[in-house]
Amino acid sequence: MNATSSFATTKTQRIREALDRAEFALRAYDVNEAQTQLDAALHLDPGHAEARLLEARAHMMPRQPQDTLRAIDAHDQYGQADQDQVPPRLDTTLMRASALAQLGKTALAIKQFETLADLAPQDLGILRSLAALQLKDGRAAEAIESLTLICDLDPQDRICARALSGLLAEDAPSRAADALGKVGDDERLQAARLCRRAGRLLEAERHYAALLQEECDAAWLLVEAGALAVEMSELTRAEDRLHEAAVRGGGRGGVAREAWSLLAVQWMRRGRAVRAGHAWWRAARADASSYPRGWAGLLVCATRAQRETLMRKTDRMLRGQTSRAQRREQIAAQWLDLAPAAYAEPGSDTVQTAGPEAETSPLDVVLAEAVDTLRLTTERYPGRADVHFHHAVLLDASRRTDEALEEATAALAINPGYRAAQRLGGKLAA
Repeated sequence: MNATSSFATTKTQRIREALDRAEFALRAYDVNEAQTQLDAALHLDPGHAEARLLEARAHMMPRQPQDTLRAIDAHDQYGQADQDQVPPRLDTTLMRASALAQLGKTALAIKQFETLADLAPQDLGILRSLAALQLKDGRAAEAIESLTLICDLDPQDRICARALSGLLAEDAPSRAADALGKVGDDERLQAARLCRRAGRLLEAERHYAALLQEECDAAWLLVEAGALAVEMSELTRAEDRLHEAAVRGGGRGGVAREAWSLLAVQWMRRGRAVRAGHAWWRAARADASSYPRGWAGLLVCATRAQRETLMRKTDRMLRGQTSRAQRREQIAAQWLDLAPAAYAEPGSDTVQTAGPEAETSPLDVVLAEAVDTLRLTTERYPGRADVHFHHAVLLDASRRTDEALEEATAALAINPGYRAAQRLGGKLAA
């Protein structure tokens, strides 16, 4: 999957991600970052109610951290006789932590919030601020621990559930999918991608089907759903989705190129080299940029179909875009997708290649059917020498020499003077 489709999101998803980032920024007392994310969300939907409420919270947040720290330092210095023997107070520690966070002293703020978490281990507000600061400081393992605790204490916290899922996605996609819990519209794309990565393909298919009903005009979504159908060997569904995605916008652009490429791979795996070649051609021409993969795929299909002129032209295009090593690598990769001749889909549109395991051409299909028809005729009329003889001729044409000799011998047993059968038998026995 290329960058065009793998990072595409729905409008709802983009708004949701911006609001989540704004919420975590507010929990980390980073008002400027929160406002940046809110501006992005409101640009997509100026009337979004949740975004407006978060904006109000950002405006209400105090922005005098230096004065706050001076007051707390004075309190600690003059208000306590012996600081070493007095446990830290929850309220003053919370003010110190928030002031440090507003000043951008994230590491010091985290230490203060860790102290607060020890003083109030079930205070969700403290835990949420701690998790937000850990995320801001890049402490993924610690953030996972904090977010897991929050989700255990408050299963309804969807923001923390999505954040936890995002942190787990790289190394544990199945756990990440479970962390989402009950999937809503905002999380459906995230859940679909996670389930696919975790190998939970039926769940992923259900999510993609629901997304397609909501975003039926999104070509990139059709490509993702089509790629999943390819992975599930749902051939008809894959081709329907990918073809629809490919023809959107006149079959041009990066998304169309990815759709044509997936269609080409789909046809190659079925042994349909000619149809795959057409799809590779469209993929290579869908975008103005060079596309060695597409030309390599077309070259492989032309080679299988024995289209010599096309092979030469395609090879020139590929040599102009790659080094010798890159060309070899690209061609080798495409051969891996092309089904071996012996396993090609019946009725494959490629031509006959040499060898006993070569895939069948249209004439070979007709020949095989004729052999079967005459076999049934010999069973129905076992005493007719001409039927056995013609069966032997067809078996010989099919390179089934031993069976052909048996049938020629059967014809001669019925009619010893059958000269054509004598000549055929002599040739087969030689």
